Amino acid sequence: MIKSGINCTAVWRILLPALFSFWVSAVVAQTSEQTLSFATKQIEAGNYSVAGKALSRLVFFDNGIEYPETFELLAETYFKQNDFSNAWHFYDLAAIRADNDSLRAEFTSLKAACRLYNKEYHAAMIDLMSYQGNSTESQQWQFDLLSGIASFYLYDYKNAETYFLRCADSSSASAVIESFRQIKQTEKRYNPRKARVMSFIIPGSGQLYAGDAKNGLNSFLLVTGFVAVGFGLATSIQFIDAAIIVFPWFQRYYMGGYQKAYAITLDKQNAAKSELLLALMNKLSETEGQ
Repeated sequence: MIKSGINCTAVWRILLPALFSFWVSAVVAQTSEQTLSFATKQIEAGNYSVAGKALSRLVFFDNGIEYPETFELLAETYFKQNDFSNAWHFYDLAAIRADNDSLRAEFTSLKAACRLYNKEYHAAMIDLMSYQGNSTESQQWQFDLLSGIASFYLYDYKNAETYFLRCADSSSASAVIESFRQIKQTEKRYNPRKARVMSFIIPGSGQLYAGDAKNGLNSFLLVTGFVAVGFGLATSIQFIDAAIIVFPWFQRYYMGGYQKAYAITLDKQNAAKSELLLALMNKLSETEGQ
C-alpha cells in the first residue's frame, strides 16, 4: 500500500511539469497570436507607440522564433516614430532571420535608410556594401540610390555621381551630370575659406560675399567702431591703457566676424547643394522601375 502511494506520487511528479508546460505553451501561443494581430491593427491605425509595446512583449516571449515577422513590424513602429537607432536594430534582426535574398535585400535597404536619417553615412555604406546575395533590379536601384546619397554627404562626389548614373535612364543621365557640374560651381561660388580671408582683411566683407548683408554690415560697424573708440581713448589716456580697455572687445568681434563669415558661407554652400540633391532625387525617382 505504501509502495503504491510512492509510485503514484512519482508519476504525478513527472506528469505535472509536463502538463503545466503544455498548458503554458498553449496559452502563450494563443496570446502571441492575439498580440500580433492587435499590434498589426494598431500599426494600420497609426498607433505606433501602442503597437511597439505589444510587439516588445511578444519579442520577449518568442524572440522571433515562431513569429519572425515581429522584428520587421517592431522596426516599422520605431521607424515611424523617428527612432532610427532602434529601427536599425530590429531591421538587422529581421535580416538575420529572413529566409530568402529578396527579404534580406529589402531589410538591408531599410537599415541603410535608418543610418542616413541618423547622418551615419559611413555606417550606411558599410551596411550596403556588406550585403551578399541576389537582388532584384528594383532593389539594386535602391542600393545605388542610397549609396549615392551616402557618398554625396561624405563629399565623395565622384562615386556619388557614378551611383546616381546607375539609377538614371537615357533621359535623366544628363541631369545627373549637370547637377554635379552645378555642385562644383556652388563650391566655387560659396567658398568658406575665401570668405574667412576676406573678413580677416576687411571685417564684414566675407558675410557680404556670402550674401548676408545684415551680418556683414554689423560686423564692419562693430569692429571699426571699437577701433575708433580705441584711438579716441588714446588721445586722453595712455595708449597702453586704451588698448587694455578696448582690445578684448575688438578681438571678440573681429575674430567672431571672420569665423561667422566661414560658417555662413559653408551653410549657404550646403543649402545650395542639398537643393540640387533633392531636385536630382526627384528626377531619378521618375525612372525607378522603368
